[in-house]
Order: sequence, then structure tokens, then C-alpha cells
Amino acid sequence: MSGTSNQEQSESPLIFYKNRITASSDWQLPSSNRSFRYGDGVFETIRICKGVPLYFPHHYSRFILGLEVLKLEIPEFWQPEWMRQTMMDLSRQNGLPNARLRMSAWRDGAGKYLPQSSIPELLIETEALAEPFYQWPKAGLKIDLAEGITIGRSALDRLKSANSLPYIMAAIQAKERALDDVLLMNESGYLVEASSSNLFVFKDGVLFSPPHEDGGIDGVLRRVLLKIARKEGIRVEVKRLWPDDLEQADEVFLTNVISGIRWVSRFRDREYSNQFSFGLFGKLEEKILAELS
Repeated sequence: MSGTSNQEQSESPLIFYKNRITASSDWQLPSSNRSFRYGDGVFETIRICKGVPLYFPHHYSRFILGLEVLKLEIPEFWQPEWMRQTMMDLSRQNGLPNARLRMSAWRDGAGKYLPQSSIPELLIETEALAEPFYQWPKAGLKIDLAEGITIGRSALDRLKSANSLPYIMAAIQAKERALDDVLLMNESGYLVEASSSNLFVFKDGVLFSPPHEDGGIDGVLRRVLLKIARKEGIRVEVKRLWPDDLEQADEVFLTNVISGIRWVSRFRDREYSNQFSFGLFGKLEEKILAELS
């Protein structure tokens, strides 16, 4: 990108599409796009820290699994090292060592509910992040339960797919109710996740997280934190959680790969501390530094 000014980059950032890095202004979404029409696609959101995609193996495995569930024919060259290097190249050429990267894939070709192709298209975009590392939030979140929105348990429901309506409506509902977030449940009333984050509950020295089988997204940072906790000798239980568990918890916190750990200060009339989650935050920082070395 020699000879291209920063202003030109900001006006037309680079994307990866059609197997090459090109200006975003060169790409247009056709009305026939199957992700747009039918939600026939998957995506991953990845944090780029100092030019490196964090937790890449977890993201890659979840992305490939999503493509397989949708019965897409994965190109042979979509190998882990190729995809990781492509992300790093795009981030570097956009001048964004710290970025939110979104990787989207959808079924190419025509057709209605019955597609005429199983070949995927790939689009990768980046957006600047202000800081390379997670920041510990000074203020906790105020949360409640979502009303009238449930999460399914099927393999399709658990995909990070282009159909994200339950999460969109949950985020809108949280704003309307002057909350920071709402927790979604499945049809049986078990707690699943928040609008864009996984849920953790800490009680009497035990760290709890809802099982992936109860629905929702198997979050990458959730996987990382469960592994860290076990390595640190913390008792971990992946078990079904009820709303009553929130009333009895010592701490509650939400996690995703972009924001990191966000502690909850209040659920209805219940207030929480954050000593455990702050300690886990420190261990996560150590994990990231090790990944960058």
C-alpha cells in the first residue's frame, strides 16, 4: 500500500474478497446474496492484538464446523495457516495492529430455499480497536432476564450464523429497559447467554457455566477461560443454571473475545462483588502475553 495516504485508507479500507485484498469500495452486496436473503452463512469475530489474531485455533475450528453444518464445500486452500496469515496481512495493510476482524462466509450462487451451489464465498473486514489489550471495566453491568425471547438447542441454533435475530432483539430490549444487557433462556427456562456474551456464575469457590447443549454460542473466550480456571486449580462445573442461581451467586460476569471479561454489579435487587473475576482477568492477561511471545 505504498503511496496510499491514511486518509484514503480510512475512506476506503481494505477487505479480503474473491481471494485477494482489495478496496472495500470495490465490493457491492448483490440482492441475490444468500446471506442477505436467507441468512445462509456463518461468521467469526476475532480480536487482533498487535497484529496477531488471538485464540485463532478456537475460531478456526468453530468456523469450519459451521461450514460443515451448512453442508458447504470447504476449499482445500482454506487451511489454518493460510487463513491466519490472510488475517494478519489484511490487518497490516489496513494499518490496524489492533482490530476487530469479522470473517463471513456464505453460500454462493442462486436458488431459493433449495440452493444451486454448495461453494462458499469469503469476506474478511477489519475495524480499529483503541487498545491492544482488554481493559478492566470500572463499573459493573446492570442486567435482567430477557422477556419473550428464547434460544433453541439444535445444531443450527448453536451456529454463529448470519441469522442473529434473537441477539438483535435482546440488545434492543436491554436498551429499551435501560439495562446494560439481558440474559437469554431456552424453552425449558435454563439460562443460556447474554445478547453478545457467554455467562459465568461464581459461587462458594466454584465457577459455573451453562452447557453448550442448552443452546447458544460456544464462545471462544468461554473455552479459554474454562481452561485457565482448571489450570489454576479452580473447581469448574459446566451445568444447567436457573435464574434462581443468579440470586444466590457471589459473582456474575459476561465474556466475549472483543470486550473480554465484564463483571455484573447488579441483577434486579441482587448486588455482586468482582474479586474473583478480577483475578481471572489477570490470568487472561498472562495468557495473551504468552500467545504474543
